[in-house]
Amino acid sequence: MPGTWAPAGAHGDGARPPGPLHRVPEPEADDRLPAPSDPASFWRLLAQASPDALCVLDREGRVAELNDLALGILGCAAEDVVGTALSPLLDPPLGLPSDPVPTVRPDGEAREAVLRRPGGEERHVRVVLSEPPSGLAPGVVLVGLRDVTEERVLHDRADRLRDDLVATVSHELRTPLTSIIGYVELLRDVESDRLGARAASMLEVIARNAQRELRLVNDLLDLTSLQAGVSSASMRHVPVADLVRRCAEGLRIAVRQHGLRLLVEIEDEAVVRGDAQRLEQVLDNLVTNAVKFTPPGGTVRVVARVEQDEAVLLVADTGEGIAAHDLPRVCDRLYRGENAVRSAAQGAGLGLSIARAVVSTHGGRLEIDSEVGAGTCVTVRLPLDEAR
Repeated sequence: MPGTWAPAGAHGDGARPPGPLHRVPEPEADDRLPAPSDPASFWRLLAQASPDALCVLDREGRVAELNDLALGILGCAAEDVVGTALSPLLDPPLGLPSDPVPTVRPDGEAREAVLRRPGGEERHVRVVLSEPPSGLAPGVVLVGLRDVTEERVLHDRADRLRDDLVATVSHELRTPLTSIIGYVELLRDVESDRLGARAASMLEVIARNAQRELRLVNDLLDLTSLQAGVSSASMRHVPVADLVRRCAEGLRIAVRQHGLRLLVEIEDEAVVRGDAQRLEQVLDNLVTNAVKFTPPGGTVRVVARVEQDEAVLLVADTGEGIAAHDLPRVCDRLYRGENAVRSAAQGAGLGLSIARAVVSTHGGRLEIDSEVGAGTCVTVRLPLDEAR
Protein backbone atom coordinates (compact mmCIF):
# COMPACT_ATOMS: atom_id res chain seq x y z
CA MET A 1 0.00 0.00 0.00
CA PRO A 2 1.54 3.38 -0.93
CA GLY A 3 2.55 5.71 1.87
CA THR A 4 4.73 8.64 2.80
CA TRP A 5 8.09 8.35 4.48
CA ALA A 6 8.39 9.58 8.07
CA PRO A 7 10.69 8.87 11.01
CA ALA A 8 9.73 6.53 13.79
CA GLY A 9 8.53 8.57 16.72
CA ALA A 10 7.63 11.61 14.64
CA HIS A 11 3.92 11.29 15.41
CA GLY A 12 3.97 10.16 18.99
CA ASP A 13 6.72 9.02 21.30
CA GLY A 14 9.23 11.87 21.65
CA ALA A 15 11.27 10.14 24.38
CA ARG A 16 13.47 8.27 21.91
CA PRO A 17 15.66 9.47 19.05
CA PRO A 18 14.26 8.91 15.56
CA GLY A 19 14.31 5.27 14.56
CA PRO A 20 14.29 3.54 11.16
CA LEU A 21 12.12 4.78 8.34
CA HIS A 22 8.65 3.29 8.29
CA ARG A 23 5.45 3.76 6.34
CA VAL A 24 2.71 6.03 7.58
CA PRO A 25 -0.73 4.90 6.32
CA GLU A 26 -2.26 7.15 3.69
CA PRO A 27 -5.62 8.79 4.37
CA GLU A 28 -8.68 7.42 2.66
CA ALA A 29 -8.92 8.04 -1.06
CA ASP A 30 -11.73 10.56 -0.61
CA ASP A 31 -9.43 12.80 1.45
CA ARG A 32 -6.70 12.97 -1.16
CA LEU A 33 -6.12 15.93 -3.44
CA PRO A 34 -6.28 15.21 -7.15
CA ALA A 35 -2.96 14.89 -8.93
CA PRO A 36 -2.14 17.79 -11.30
CA SER A 37 -3.13 17.14 -14.90
CA ASP A 38 0.17 18.57 -16.17
CA PRO A 39 2.75 17.74 -13.49
CA ALA A 40 5.72 19.42 -15.21
CA SER A 41 3.93 22.76 -15.56
CA PHE A 42 2.48 22.51 -12.05
CA TRP A 43 5.86 22.00 -10.37
CA ARG A 44 7.49 24.66 -12.53
CA LEU A 45 4.88 27.22 -11.50
CA LEU A 46 5.15 26.16 -7.86
CA ALA A 47 8.95 26.53 -7.85
CA GLN A 48 8.88 29.96 -9.52
CA ALA A 49 6.11 31.19 -7.21
CA SER A 50 8.01 30.22 -4.08
CA PRO A 51 9.56 33.18 -2.22
CA ASP A 52 12.39 30.88 -1.07
CA ALA A 53 14.95 28.72 -2.83
CA LEU A 54 13.05 25.54 -3.72
CA CYS A 55 13.92 22.29 -5.48
CA VAL A 56 11.32 19.70 -6.50
CA LEU A 57 12.65 16.14 -6.43
CA ASP A 58 11.05 13.15 -8.13
CA ARG A 59 10.66 9.76 -6.45
CA GLU A 60 14.27 8.85 -7.39
CA GLY A 61 15.62 11.94 -5.64
CA ARG A 62 16.47 13.73 -8.90
CA VAL A 63 15.83 17.43 -9.43
CA ALA A 64 12.67 17.85 -11.51
CA GLU A 65 12.27 21.62 -11.11
CA LEU A 66 13.93 24.45 -9.20
CA ASN A 67 13.73 28.22 -9.09
CA ASP A 68 16.34 30.91 -9.70
CA LEU A 69 17.05 31.33 -5.99
CA ALA A 70 17.94 27.66 -5.73
CA LEU A 71 20.18 27.92 -8.79
CA GLY A 72 21.98 30.83 -7.13
CA ILE A 73 22.67 28.77 -4.01
CA LEU A 74 23.73 25.68 -5.98
CA GLY A 75 25.97 27.85 -8.16
CA CYS A 76 25.18 26.17 -11.45
CA ALA A 77 22.93 26.39 -14.51
CA ALA A 78 19.58 24.62 -14.67
CA GLU A 79 20.75 22.19 -17.35
CA ASP A 80 23.60 21.07 -15.05
CA VAL A 81 21.35 20.04 -12.18
CA VAL A 82 17.90 19.13 -13.56
CA GLY A 83 17.65 15.35 -13.84
CA THR A 84 20.51 14.74 -11.40
CA ALA A 85 20.41 13.67 -7.75
CA LEU A 86 20.69 16.43 -5.15
CA SER A 87 21.86 14.32 -2.19
CA PRO A 88 25.46 13.77 -3.41
CA LEU A 89 26.01 17.54 -3.31
CA LEU A 90 25.24 17.70 0.42
CA ASP A 91 27.06 16.46 3.50
CA PRO A 92 25.24 14.89 5.22
CA PRO A 93 22.96 13.82 2.34
CA LEU A 94 19.23 14.43 2.39
CA GLY A 95 18.46 10.96 3.72
CA LEU A 96 15.82 10.09 1.12
CA PRO A 97 14.66 6.49 0.68
CA SER A 98 16.24 6.68 -2.79
CA ASP A 99 19.68 7.48 -1.35
CA PRO A 100 22.28 4.66 -1.40
CA VAL A 101 22.26 4.63 2.41
CA PRO A 102 18.88 6.06 3.45
CA THR A 103 18.73 7.79 6.81
CA VAL A 104 15.89 9.23 8.84
CA ARG A 105 14.35 12.23 7.08
CA PRO A 106 12.06 14.15 9.42
CA ASP A 107 9.53 16.16 7.47
CA GLY A 108 9.74 19.92 8.00
CA GLU A 109 12.81 19.76 10.28
CA ALA A 110 15.48 22.35 9.47
CA ARG A 111 19.04 21.07 9.59
CA GLU A 112 22.36 22.29 8.30
CA ALA A 113 24.55 20.68 5.69
CA VAL A 114 27.64 21.52 3.66
CA LEU A 115 26.92 22.12 -0.03
CA ARG A 116 29.69 21.35 -2.51
CA ARG A 117 29.35 23.71 -5.46
CA PRO A 118 31.00 23.25 -8.87
CA GLY A 119 34.68 24.13 -8.62
CA GLY A 120 34.99 22.80 -5.08
CA GLU A 121 33.56 25.79 -3.17
CA GLU A 122 31.69 24.81 -0.01
CA ARG A 123 28.72 26.67 1.43
CA HIS A 124 26.71 26.06 4.58
CA VAL A 125 23.02 25.66 3.85
CA ARG A 126 19.93 25.11 5.95
CA VAL A 127 17.73 22.40 4.46
CA VAL A 128 14.01 21.84 5.05
CA LEU A 129 12.30 18.81 3.50
CA SER A 130 8.56 18.47 3.05
CA GLU A 131 6.13 16.47 0.98
CA PRO A 132 3.06 17.57 -0.98
CA PRO A 133 -0.34 16.74 0.51
CA SER A 134 -1.11 13.03 0.34
CA GLY A 135 -2.25 11.85 -3.06
CA LEU A 136 -1.09 14.94 -4.94
CA ALA A 137 2.19 13.42 -6.06
CA PRO A 138 3.40 10.33 -4.16
CA GLY A 139 7.17 10.21 -3.80
CA VAL A 140 7.77 13.85 -4.69
CA VAL A 141 9.87 15.79 -2.15
CA LEU A 142 10.13 19.56 -1.82
CA VAL A 143 13.54 20.83 -0.67
CA GLY A 144 13.84 24.34 0.71
CA LEU A 145 17.37 25.78 0.79
CA ARG A 146 18.86 28.77 2.56
CA ASP A 147 22.49 29.85 2.40
CA VAL A 148 23.66 30.40 5.99
CA THR A 149 27.39 30.67 5.30
CA GLU A 150 27.57 34.28 6.45
CA GLU A 151 25.53 33.42 9.53
CA ARG A 152 28.03 30.68 10.36
CA VAL A 153 30.94 33.08 9.93
CA LEU A 154 29.33 35.63 12.26
CA HIS A 155 28.37 32.89 14.71
CA ASP A 156 31.92 31.52 14.76
CA ARG A 157 33.32 35.02 15.24
CA ALA A 158 30.94 35.64 18.14
CA ASP A 159 31.96 32.29 19.65
CA ARG A 160 35.64 33.27 19.44
CA LEU A 161 34.99 36.66 21.06
CA ARG A 162 32.98 34.98 23.81
CA ASP A 163 35.70 32.41 24.41
CA ASP A 164 38.36 35.12 24.55
CA LEU A 165 36.29 37.07 27.07
CA VAL A 166 35.65 33.98 29.19
CA ALA A 167 39.34 33.06 29.11
CA THR A 168 40.43 36.60 30.09
CA VAL A 169 37.93 36.95 32.92
CA SER A 170 38.62 33.42 34.20
CA HIS A 171 42.36 34.04 34.20
CA GLU A 172 41.92 37.29 36.12
CA LEU A 173 39.66 35.59 38.67
CA ARG A 174 41.96 32.67 39.36
CA THR A 175 44.66 34.72 41.11
CA PRO A 176 42.42 36.41 43.72
CA LEU A 177 40.53 33.18 44.35
CA THR A 178 43.77 31.32 44.97
CA SER A 179 44.83 34.09 47.33
CA ILE A 180 41.53 33.93 49.25
CA ILE A 181 41.80 30.17 49.65
CA GLY A 182 45.42 30.47 50.79
CA TYR A 183 44.68 33.05 53.46
CA VAL A 184 41.67 31.09 54.71
CA GLU A 185 43.85 28.00 55.10
CA LEU A 186 46.50 30.09 56.87
CA LEU A 187 43.93 31.45 59.34
CA ARG A 188 42.57 27.99 60.03
CA ASP A 189 46.05 26.56 60.64
CA VAL A 190 47.86 29.38 62.45
CA GLU A 191 44.98 30.91 64.38
CA SER A 192 43.00 27.75 65.04
CA ASP A 193 43.42 27.96 68.82
CA ARG A 194 42.15 31.56 68.89
CA LEU A 195 39.13 31.04 66.61
CA GLY A 196 35.76 30.45 68.14
CA ALA A 197 33.31 27.90 66.74
CA ARG A 198 31.37 30.58 64.88
CA ALA A 199 34.47 32.08 63.24
CA ALA A 200 35.69 28.63 62.25
CA SER A 201 32.31 27.88 60.68
CA MET A 202 32.44 31.13 58.71
CA LEU A 203 35.92 30.31 57.41
CA GLU A 204 34.66 26.88 56.36
CA VAL A 205 31.90 28.51 54.29
CA ILE A 206 34.40 30.93 52.70
CA ALA A 207 36.80 28.12 51.84
CA ARG A 208 34.06 25.86 50.41
CA ASN A 209 32.60 28.55 48.15
CA ALA A 210 35.98 29.85 47.03
CA GLN A 211 36.99 26.29 46.07
CA ARG A 212 33.78 25.89 44.11
CA GLU A 213 34.40 29.12 42.20
CA LEU A 214 38.00 28.14 41.55
CA ARG A 215 36.84 24.81 40.08
CA LEU A 216 34.45 26.70 37.79
CA VAL A 217 37.22 29.06 36.67
CA ASN A 218 39.58 26.15 36.01
CA ASP A 219 36.89 24.29 34.04
CA LEU A 220 36.26 27.35 31.86
CA LEU A 221 39.98 27.69 31.20
CA ASP A 222 40.13 23.97 30.41
CA LEU A 223 37.44 24.35 27.76
CA THR A 224 39.24 27.30 26.21
CA SER A 225 42.57 25.49 26.07
CA LEU A 226 40.97 22.34 24.62
CA GLN A 227 39.80 24.29 21.57
CA ALA A 228 43.45 24.52 20.55
CA GLY A 229 43.68 20.72 20.72
CA VAL A 230 45.88 18.45 22.80
CA SER A 231 49.62 19.09 22.70
CA SER A 232 51.51 16.38 20.82
CA ALA A 233 54.10 16.45 23.62
CA SER A 234 51.50 15.06 26.03
CA MET A 235 50.44 12.19 23.78
CA ARG A 236 51.42 8.77 25.10
CA HIS A 237 50.42 5.13 24.88
CA VAL A 238 47.59 4.95 27.41
CA PRO A 239 46.28 1.57 28.67
CA VAL A 240 42.53 2.05 29.06
CA ALA A 241 42.34 -0.46 31.92
CA ASP A 242 44.73 1.70 33.97
CA LEU A 243 42.44 4.72 33.49
CA VAL A 244 39.47 2.75 34.73
CA ARG A 245 41.28 1.35 37.77
CA ARG A 246 42.62 4.77 38.83
CA CYS A 247 39.18 6.38 38.41
CA ALA A 248 37.46 3.62 40.39
CA GLU A 249 40.00 3.85 43.20
CA GLY A 250 39.76 7.63 43.40
CA LEU A 251 35.95 7.73 43.49
CA ARG A 252 35.16 4.57 45.43
CA ILE A 253 34.78 6.44 48.74
CA ALA A 254 32.45 9.05 47.19
CA VAL A 255 30.36 6.25 45.65
CA ARG A 256 30.10 4.51 49.01
CA GLN A 257 29.14 7.74 50.79
CA HIS A 258 26.23 8.15 48.36
CA GLY A 259 25.01 4.64 49.18
CA LEU A 260 25.74 3.32 45.69
CA ARG A 261 27.41 0.24 44.28
CA LEU A 262 30.31 0.62 41.82
CA LEU A 263 30.85 -2.18 39.30
CA VAL A 264 34.01 -2.24 37.18
CA GLU A 265 34.28 -4.56 34.18
CA ILE A 266 37.48 -4.66 32.14
CA GLU A 267 36.78 -6.96 29.23
CA ASP A 268 39.80 -6.10 27.06
CA GLU A 269 43.23 -4.56 27.64
CA ALA A 270 42.94 -1.81 25.04
CA VAL A 271 45.60 0.86 24.42
CA VAL A 272 44.92 4.31 22.95
CA ARG A 273 47.19 7.21 22.14
CA GLY A 274 46.41 10.35 24.08
CA ASP A 275 46.87 12.59 27.08
CA ALA A 276 46.38 10.28 30.06
CA GLN A 277 45.52 13.14 32.41
CA ARG A 278 42.83 14.48 30.08
CA LEU A 279 41.34 11.05 29.45
CA GLU A 280 41.25 10.36 33.18
CA GLN A 281 39.46 13.69 33.58
CA VAL A 282 36.80 12.49 31.12
CA LEU A 283 36.19 9.30 33.07
CA ASP A 284 36.15 11.15 36.40
CA ASN A 285 33.57 13.64 35.07
CA LEU A 286 31.32 10.87 33.74
CA VAL A 287 31.43 8.77 36.91
CA THR A 288 30.95 11.86 39.11
CA ASN A 289 27.86 12.77 37.07
CA ALA A 290 26.52 9.24 37.40
CA VAL A 291 26.99 9.35 41.17
CA LYS A 292 25.41 12.79 41.44
CA PHE A 293 22.18 11.78 39.70
CA THR A 294 21.73 8.25 41.07
CA PRO A 295 19.70 7.85 44.28
CA PRO A 296 20.99 5.70 47.17
CA GLY A 297 20.75 2.00 46.50
CA GLY A 298 21.55 2.42 42.81
CA THR A 299 24.43 1.15 40.74
CA VAL A 300 27.15 2.82 38.70
CA ARG A 301 28.82 0.56 36.16
CA VAL A 302 32.09 1.24 34.32
CA VAL A 303 33.04 -1.00 31.40
CA ALA A 304 36.16 -1.06 29.20
CA ARG A 305 36.19 -3.15 26.05
CA VAL A 306 37.23 -3.24 22.39
CA GLU A 307 34.79 -3.05 19.49
CA GLN A 308 36.41 -3.47 16.06
CA ASP A 309 39.11 -0.76 15.86
CA GLU A 310 37.87 1.28 18.83
CA ALA A 311 38.41 1.30 22.57
CA VAL A 312 35.04 1.69 24.27
CA LEU A 313 34.49 3.18 27.72
CA LEU A 314 30.96 2.86 29.04
CA VAL A 315 29.59 4.55 32.17
CA ALA A 316 26.04 3.48 33.02
CA ASP A 317 23.88 4.28 36.02
CA THR A 318 20.43 3.44 37.36
CA GLY A 319 19.67 7.07 38.17
CA GLU A 320 17.08 9.68 37.25
CA GLY A 321 17.80 9.72 33.52
CA ILE A 322 17.73 12.72 31.20
CA ALA A 323 14.59 14.14 29.61
CA ALA A 324 14.39 13.72 25.81
CA HIS A 325 14.31 17.49 25.21
CA ASP A 326 17.50 17.93 27.27
CA LEU A 327 19.54 15.22 25.53
CA PRO A 328 20.61 17.30 22.49
CA ARG A 329 21.98 20.04 24.77
CA VAL A 330 23.43 18.29 27.81
CA CYS A 331 26.95 18.67 26.41
CA ASP A 332 26.55 22.40 25.77
CA ARG A 333 28.61 24.72 27.89
CA LEU A 334 26.90 25.85 31.11
CA TYR A 335 23.69 23.97 30.24
CA ARG A 336 21.89 22.44 33.20
CA GLY A 337 19.21 19.93 32.39
CA GLU A 338 15.82 19.56 34.00
CA ASN A 339 17.07 16.90 36.43
CA ALA A 340 19.98 19.08 37.59
CA VAL A 341 17.72 22.07 38.23
CA ARG A 342 15.08 19.97 39.97
CA SER A 343 17.53 18.26 42.32
CA ALA A 344 19.59 21.46 42.86
CA ALA A 345 22.70 19.42 42.07
CA GLN A 346 25.97 21.28 42.41
CA GLY A 347 27.86 22.11 39.25
CA ALA A 348 27.87 24.64 36.47
CA GLY A 349 27.09 22.30 33.58
CA LEU A 350 30.67 22.01 32.32
CA GLY A 351 31.57 18.37 33.05
CA LEU A 352 30.03 16.89 29.91
CA SER A 353 31.24 19.84 27.81
CA ILE A 354 34.81 19.16 28.88
CA ALA A 355 34.38 15.41 28.36
CA ARG A 356 33.09 15.90 24.82
CA ALA A 357 35.86 18.38 24.00
CA VAL A 358 38.59 16.03 25.27
CA VAL A 359 37.16 13.05 23.40
CA SER A 360 36.85 15.09 20.21
CA THR A 361 40.48 16.26 20.38
CA HIS A 362 41.48 12.59 20.63
CA GLY A 363 39.60 11.73 17.44
CA GLY A 364 36.80 9.96 19.27
CA ARG A 365 33.14 10.53 19.95
CA LEU A 366 30.86 10.64 22.96
CA GLU A 367 27.35 9.16 22.83
CA ILE A 368 24.57 9.49 25.41
CA ASP A 369 21.56 7.24 25.75
CA SER A 370 19.09 7.93 28.53
CA GLU A 371 15.53 7.41 29.63
CA VAL A 372 13.82 9.24 32.46
CA GLY A 373 13.53 6.96 35.48
CA ALA A 374 15.68 4.24 33.91
CA GLY A 375 19.16 5.75 34.05
CA THR A 376 21.81 7.02 31.67
CA CYS A 377 24.55 5.35 29.65
CA VAL A 378 27.45 7.42 28.31
CA THR A 379 29.73 5.74 25.79
CA VAL A 380 33.16 7.05 24.82
CA ARG A 381 34.71 5.64 21.64
CA LEU A 382 38.41 6.22 20.97
CA PRO A 383 40.56 4.94 18.11
CA LEU A 384 42.94 2.19 19.16
CA ASP A 385 46.65 2.99 19.15
CA GLU A 386 47.80 1.71 15.76
CA ALA A 387 51.41 1.51 16.96
CA ARG A 388 50.53 -1.15 19.55
